[in-house]
Amino acid sequence: VNLSLDDNRRITSASLSKLFQLLPRTPIRHLALRRTSLCDKGAAELPAALERCTLKSLDVSGHHFSLELVQELLAAVELAVGVSSLVLDDAAQRIHWRRCEQSDIFGQNEVVTADARKK
Repeated sequence: VNLSLDDNRRITSASLSKLFQLLPRTPIRHLALRRTSLCDKGAAELPAALERCTLKSLDVSGHHFSLELVQELLAAVELAVGVSSLVLDDAAQRIHWRRCEQSDIFGQNEVVTADARKK
């Protein structure tokens, strides 16, 4: 299930907070919240939700989160093994985080976490 709430400034941090609490119990796999009214206070619940949900990708670009929250989100997606993609902004720079799988020289799969790439 994909859920896109992009470009809706009427969606507040308070309403998204309710979504984040329910997220672990939903079938949502791809969540896009670009350019909503999400702020640091509302997004502070995301790291805990990511650890318990089955999201594959999350896009919260278009928001300028604090460095502390960006670091918390990046740490949370590294621990949330189901999440393979995160897009967010830090100081007006876009960060694309991806979890990559590659085969090692013996043919076994190994999970490699890509560095945050700023564009």
